[in-house]
Amino acid sequence: MKFGSFKSRPLQALSSALFLGLAGFGLATTGGTVLVSTAHAATVRPEVGKPLQEAQDLAAKGKYKEALAKVKQAESVSKLTADENKVIDQMRSYISSRSGNASAYEQMIAKGQGSATVARNLIRAHYMAKQYSKVIADEAILRKYGALDASSITLIAQAQYLTGNYRDAIKTLKGRDDVNSLKMIYGAAFKANDRDAMTTALQKLILATGDAQYWKAAIDLGSRPPLSDHQTLYMLRLRLFTGNMRTGSSGDDDYSLLSQIAIQLGLPGEAQAVLDKGVKAGVVSGARAQRLINMAQTQAKAMAAKLDADAAKARKAPKGDALVNLGETYWGYGRYQEAADAVKDGIKIGVENHADAQMALGLAELSLGHRDAAARAFKAVTEAKDGKKPAEIAGWYEVLARTNTNIVQADNSKTKSQH
Repeated sequence: MKFGSFKSRPLQALSSALFLGLAGFGLATTGGTVLVSTAHAATVRPEVGKPLQEAQDLAAKGKYKEALAKVKQAESVSKLTADENKVIDQMRSYISSRSGNASAYEQMIAKGQGSATVARNLIRAHYMAKQYSKVIADEAILRKYGALDASSITLIAQAQYLTGNYRDAIKTLKGRDDVNSLKMIYGAAFKANDRDAMTTALQKLILATGDAQYWKAAIDLGSRPPLSDHQTLYMLRLRLFTGNMRTGSSGDDDYSLLSQIAIQLGLPGEAQAVLDKGVKAGVVSGARAQRLINMAQTQAKAMAAKLDADAAKARKAPKGDALVNLGETYWGYGRYQEAADAVKDGIKIGVENHADAQMALGLAELSLGHRDAAARAFKAVTEAKDGKKPAEIAGWYEVLARTNTNIVQADNSKTKSQH
């Protein structure tokens, strides 16, 4: 039986505002000296230094035309020294960088006057001028002058993203694990519909920040079909654990959906516990919900009465899958240690469904607060590659186990007491 669910909310690309910080040249007049912090201290005369200082101040305010006029004033002073000419050139380059005018740097490179600093200023100027194709092409110039640093790589990736070259942006940022780069990778992967890249980026973002917005995006991604009923159940459990249950209308909410699937899969203890939580949250109510609650309570009570007999039967089975199923049933009643023990015994005997066994073990260990053991159990699924979907879902649970996320669980006290 396949259950309906909410229409998937659009996965919103997580955009990052990466601002380009262009450092000034730090010109400061003291007596007859202007200190130039970019390369070396140079002595210039006040009649040169004063207009240059004014040029820097004007450029900082975005008054580039006026700033260039001050540079020309400094340039008009007679008998300029080599140092003074150098400082004037630096100021003109600074203003070009601030204004997004790349022509000065293009001319310097064309004349063979390029350097690492010139190359970096060139790409920044092209970016500020929104000449994104030139930004991408600037990579070759940056490599030529050994100037391809982290900031430049970020600009290239942003330019690739803004020109629709999403897969190139992902490749450019490959290996970068800082939060801003991961956001950009996720955004590019979203545009390119690259599920694997989205998954990896979101997992790293969650581990780095624990931010709830990334869990929401992760669960939305992980819940994309096709999923079996059992896989859907695991994704709904993840919603519960991370506090992302959707309310909907009563009967169409996540508490009710989770409970319906749990009942269908023979887990009424879990269904009753989740419905109780939904009632307490003020989400599950009304005649339709009450019918589901009555069904869960009746079946949970009946199953609790025969759990010992089911356990004895499972221990006599030739394969351990029955014990794994028993463990998941125990888990639904809040009997976490018995759940872990049953699943471990089943794995020792040997199981047909390795992924289900490791997921059930990880679930029990997680509820016991054994996060490292839970992470190892979930990791065993991804390492064995038991199908793309099981491995992906296990990956989300491994991330959950490795974070400090406060796990929300259903209150199983009522179902415990029925045993």
